[in-house]
Amino acid sequence: MEDRFPIITLKGRGGIGKTSLAIHVVRELAFTNRYDIIIWFSARDIDLHLEGPKQVQTKVLNQKDIAQDYCKLLYPDKKIDDKVDFFSKELTANSFGKALYIFDNFETMTNPVEVFEWINTFIRNPNKVLITSRISRNFKADYPIEVGGMSDNECRELINVLSSKFNILDIITEKYIEELITESDGHPYIIKILLGEVAKTKKIRNIQRIVAENDKVLSALFKRTFNALSPAAKRVFLTLCSWSSSIPQIAIEAVLWRPENEKIDVQGAIDELQKSSFIELFNDAEETFVNVPLAAAIFGKTELEVYPEKLKILDDRNLLLEFGATNQKNINNGLAPRIERKFSEVAKRINSLDEFKVELPSLEYIASRFPRAWIHICNIYQEYDDFDGVKYAIRELLKTSLPNEEKSKYWLKLADICKFTKDWDGESHALSELVTVQGITFELISDCANRINYYFYYHPEEKQVEYKQLLLQKIIGTMIKRIKEATPTDYSRLAWLLLNNNNSTLALEYVEKGLAIDNYNSHCLRLIEKINAR
Repeated sequence: MEDRFPIITLKGRGGIGKTSLAIHVVRELAFTNRYDIIIWFSARDIDLHLEGPKQVQTKVLNQKDIAQDYCKLLYPDKKIDDKVDFFSKELTANSFGKALYIFDNFETMTNPVEVFEWINTFIRNPNKVLITSRISRNFKADYPIEVGGMSDNECRELINVLSSKFNILDIITEKYIEELITESDGHPYIIKILLGEVAKTKKIRNIQRIVAENDKVLSALFKRTFNALSPAAKRVFLTLCSWSSSIPQIAIEAVLWRPENEKIDVQGAIDELQKSSFIELFNDAEETFVNVPLAAAIFGKTELEVYPEKLKILDDRNLLLEFGATNQKNINNGLAPRIERKFSEVAKRINSLDEFKVELPSLEYIASRFPRAWIHICNIYQEYDDFDGVKYAIRELLKTSLPNEEKSKYWLKLADICKFTKDWDGESHALSELVTVQGITFELISDCANRINYYFYYHPEEKQVEYKQLLLQKIIGTMIKRIKEATPTDYSRLAWLLLNNNNSTLALEYVEKGLAIDNYNSHCLRLIEKINAR
């Protein structure tokens, strides 16, 4: 399309099929009238053969190489003094007409960002640029197309074709095919290498062991891209590779952001790793899980052995283990079981409140993303009788969006803890918020009123405090709105609230209504005597 941005990037892991896809599309385009000329520039330094990767001479590494290659191909007899300038103009308006420029294995350029900016500056429609690259995070303003692993059906088709070609159809089993699809993560080159191994040995071997033994293959697929990663992305990747499990993203962030570690942008690192095709992200209803495909994970483990911060990573891994193992089959169980297991392991491991507070930064980060974790934090505080901590955790939980049933439960728990610690301000505030929760029973509202009346009975001086009067008015208003649900005892409690709020007239009116329902109600009778005595 001539009205779209002229640069498109095919990105994906090494050997995933970017070049093959580009060749397939270009062959079809060659038989149309869309382009008058198609030029392929190769920065390829490795060919991935079935017998293994082979080093090859890279043809173009920078702007000068590209321009010289272009002039040599199309103008072999023409003297061109400034070939870079000449090619820059050809990008804008090609001498032969509409042009498609393809730059294969772009990441192997000496300075790919600089080359990209150069191309981006001069390319104009109707000319187009197609880039294949293992990385694209620094290539701005283009349209990246992710070339991922094959689907299960595509894997089976490839396995069937290769097995027939290698005469091993009678050796491979359905179980091995399933394992091959899962462990290769749909990577065609990995599948070819593994089936080639079966063809050589005429027997089925452990897939992980075969992949681990093919260190040249792993290096060819991942080394170049790994070296280009930022320090933060390397740190996160090697931490992920230290344990063979899918890991909730929140767990990685919580562990790596604890005070003992140097601060890094974990979310940015995960984004970089995904764009570089080192990891896959899976989402359930609650959280993102991070998975490292088998080949990348084995490569990462070899890099971890010589990584200067290996001991720190192994320390982080021990904390990640507390979340429990996850694979793609049980990701659907959600994040909650992983969080519960983490807190259970922390509770077993610590022996004092001080030890718990060392863990708090990570645990509070989890709670900031998964609010129900505040319940676990509250429970641990309660085990050590730290009631200020309990109140803090409950209040943090109540800041989040909760179903009304749970909201009323935790306002009531907060009120009870405040009462136990003789924190009347905290208790009265919790009770006043509790009565406004939608859907709570009138019985619970009445109990809140009774608790407030009880306090004022022993602390009459508090009734003169302005904000306490506002608190009384709030609960009085709530009870009056739902007074049709009241029993005679509830009427007496409302009347006491009114009396504490210096409204004897309305108090008498409501206590008389309570007696109209049951003229023997002892609470109403005692209260009417008190009012009449006044």
